[in-house]
Amino acid sequence: MFVMVFSSYQAFSQDTDGDGIANSVDTDDDNDGILDSVEDDCSNDRIFDTTGNNTSNDFETRAFGRVDAATNLNLGTGINFYHEGTSFRFTGAGEANLTNAIANNDYIEQSFTTASSYTTNGLYLNSLSLRYGGSSSDFSYGYHIGILISDDNFATSTILNADFYYDDVYTAPETVYLVNNAEFPLLESTNYKLRYYFYAGEESTIYIIDDITGYELACNNDSDGDGIINSQDTDSDNDGCPDALEAASSSFNYSHLTTSGSINTSSFAVDGNGQPNSTNNAVGTSQDTTQQADECDSCNINSTLYSDADNDGIGDNCDLDDDNDGIFDATECLNTSPMQFQGLSTTPQSYSVSATTITQSSNVNNGVDATNCDNLGNLAFGKTNTTVNISASNPSSFIISPATHSARDFDGVDRWTLTSSGAVFVVNDPSNVIEIVSYGIGSISFMARDGNPKGWSIQIFDVSTLAITMNKGNGYSMLKADVIVPCGDIDYDGITNDLDTDSDEDGCPDALEATSSTYTFNDLSANGRINTLTYSVDGAGSPSGTNNAAGTSQDDTQQANECDSCNSSSTLFIDTDGDGIGNDCDLDDDNDGILDTIECKNLLVDSGFENKTGLNYGNNIGVDISPWILQSGSQANIVKVDGAGGYNYANYGPYEDANPLTGDGDDQYYLDIASGANDFYQTINISLDAKLTYGGFFSSRDGLTGSARLRIFTGNAGSAGTLVADSGSFTVSPISGDSANSPWKFFEETVNVTAGTYSFVVSMDNHMNFDEGFARACQDTDGDSFYDYLDLDSDNDGIPDNVEAQPTVGYVLPTYGYDSNGVDNNYPGGLALVDTDGDGTPDYIDLDADNDGIPDIEENGMANATSGTDTDNDGLDDAFETNGVNDVSLDVNEDIENPTDLSVLPDADGDVLTTGDVDYRDDLTVLSDVATIDFDGID
Repeated sequence: MFVMVFSSYQAFSQDTDGDGIANSVDTDDDNDGILDSVEDDCSNDRIFDTTGNNTSNDFETRAFGRVDAATNLNLGTGINFYHEGTSFRFTGAGEANLTNAIANNDYIEQSFTTASSYTTNGLYLNSLSLRYGGSSSDFSYGYHIGILISDDNFATSTILNADFYYDDVYTAPETVYLVNNAEFPLLESTNYKLRYYFYAGEESTIYIIDDITGYELACNNDSDGDGIINSQDTDSDNDGCPDALEAASSSFNYSHLTTSGSINTSSFAVDGNGQPNSTNNAVGTSQDTTQQADECDSCNINSTLYSDADNDGIGDNCDLDDDNDGIFDATECLNTSPMQFQGLSTTPQSYSVSATTITQSSNVNNGVDATNCDNLGNLAFGKTNTTVNISASNPSSFIISPATHSARDFDGVDRWTLTSSGAVFVVNDPSNVIEIVSYGIGSISFMARDGNPKGWSIQIFDVSTLAITMNKGNGYSMLKADVIVPCGDIDYDGITNDLDTDSDEDGCPDALEATSSTYTFNDLSANGRINTLTYSVDGAGSPSGTNNAAGTSQDDTQQANECDSCNSSSTLFIDTDGDGIGNDCDLDDDNDGILDTIECKNLLVDSGFENKTGLNYGNNIGVDISPWILQSGSQANIVKVDGAGGYNYANYGPYEDANPLTGDGDDQYYLDIASGANDFYQTINISLDAKLTYGGFFSSRDGLTGSARLRIFTGNAGSAGTLVADSGSFTVSPISGDSANSPWKFFEETVNVTAGTYSFVVSMDNHMNFDEGFARACQDTDGDSFYDYLDLDSDNDGIPDNVEAQPTVGYVLPTYGYDSNGVDNNYPGGLALVDTDGDGTPDYIDLDADNDGIPDIEENGMANATSGTDTDNDGLDDAFETNGVNDVSLDVNEDIENPTDLSVLPDADGDVLTTGDVDYRDDLTVLSDVATIDFDGID
């Protein structure tokens, strides 16, 4: 059995796969489903012995094979050990146990030195044998043997066998194995000492032994030359595909394996021979670097690793453009970031890499143990057993590689160890320039075969801690450490840039913002990807081979012209009124002088939370937010700020509200819910079927990501009604954790609704703020398929909106000249609407402006009915068009240059310039005469 004797000794029992069955018994040492006897051609080869047959030196120890030298047998002071004839004899094995025997120096010692380099495979001390001599009478009484090995003259040591018991079951002469199939790894150019302790003898007698021999595990199979024999290597050919998957007839996939590549014994229990699920597969392609199992090919649709984010038929790991935006993933993502070792000390130091905080410290004393450490990833130690401990706030991956410092020094004497609980270490060493001293789950030790080896690396994936230790060094030993930076997420929406079709969340697809992009919205699918039905992908997953630079795709302050609906070169550009100002930037899309905000009115009241008095700067918890209704839970909190004019709200939210018209020093307000996740809503009434555009602005609080959702329900009871529209959940994240200086995010959705009562419902958690909500109802009053803001005659009464919006006396003609906001120069700020009968409905959408019971269409002096045809699609029926029915440009008032001219609009009682008005605005009981102008162009 193997036991720990005391703290400076370690019991050795090799169990490579950690399945609880020692290698000496285990027929599948790496749990890959391929028996060791199939993976390896191994034998026990002698590497040293002490036989007592040298007549000139009885204690001679000889070296063989990969042991370069051995020194003669050395005797401890507590044992009487001598040579007689051709064998050895000893007395004095009287201590009760190994601990006492060690204390009393009851040992004999063999010493040997390993070769300077191993050309193939690692070197393992596998077996130790001892031959018993004498006659049967010499074997009447038993005794115990303990064997320890050390590479530092027993400052520390490892127990190979703590208690081998010899008794009279053995017959003379007989060779027995004190240690068998130990597979103890031996380092190159290292002196080892073996001590055999004898104790607990049953009688005070003379014991006879002979021929003490050590054997290495000689295996011909180390297919990848990494120093790990195939039977202990879960990837024998180092092609990245675990042997368990490459084995012939293997039915395993990655979900069946541990992170080390062995079969998971929690799911597939090992039998008494150490075989998972009693699996006994052939080698398959596990030792052939030119082939892999389909399961290992993440580009193979049959593999569980396969993913295809853009559905172009090219697996992501083989797709150079995973989101089909015409920008290669390598351009959209960063690669590595060097570790920052400058000023390394015992005091922990932290810095950020992407969204991860790296914290590190060491047991070094600055200027003594560490030098030539820099912020380019170079790490240098000058004292044995010096360690730097690294932790990451998020699981991260690291690459250890040759140092780039001019003073780099990594030679064959230096030894490094990497440690991380549960980690798998991926060695890339195509030229076999480093020696793997030991390897297992969570730890790997390695040395250089020659000075300053190049072209190697060791990767460690998804770990939160990593310890880098220099176990031995000749002067200052160096290597380089980098953090593998995950692909960036520039807009913090949880989607990395290589998968995000709008990386900066500015509303403009990356495919359009890329440098040199010639694509338009017509070339994209609804999700913002380049349409592969039109632009087929090549074998690398690139649409039409496109490889553009990032351009402005990661800059939310700039957009491509194609995304600017106000830019005349964009396919989005629409200019209904032909004034050169795109509709989306035009405050009056039909140039009738009535602003779009009037014709598409925001039905929400106090949507910016500005109409409260007596509030303090900062939080105002529990205030009344009516007409908003807090549907459930906690209290409302109106936040008061002043746009960075002096009040600091710290990291609770932006220093200014979402209204762009406010500035530094202006009192500004926005809403927070004091705690928890809650809904709040406002009731809106829509009198006619309408296009409802709803949305608002959101920002994060507390430096954390907030989530929200906008919905429209029927009725006046919030979310208790029937769902009509749903934005879906969305998140807003602060830039680098800074809520105070992160911009507000704008969200907008559109839905067609029928007339009725609705609830505008906002849902948000405790890490979100809300401001400047809107529910703009664009109605089509006359039902002619033209929304009022695009209709020159919104009520189809034959009188243009531009005329009905103004008083008859004092009417101002349009100039047909416009500033940058698209409003006629004669109507700055828009027209103040006339409501003749004071019924709350302005004349331009009132079918009976004077409420005399006679429709305006019958008082306009023209036809009493529409024709139902609108040739030029301006909203004015052909029956009321002037000079033809197809105007080249919008004519917002037709021939009504002066409404008081009775030849245009009739005035039956002639009081328009005195106490009355034209007929459609004058409460008369007689019908009007037909005007001399009937809008047909003929007087």
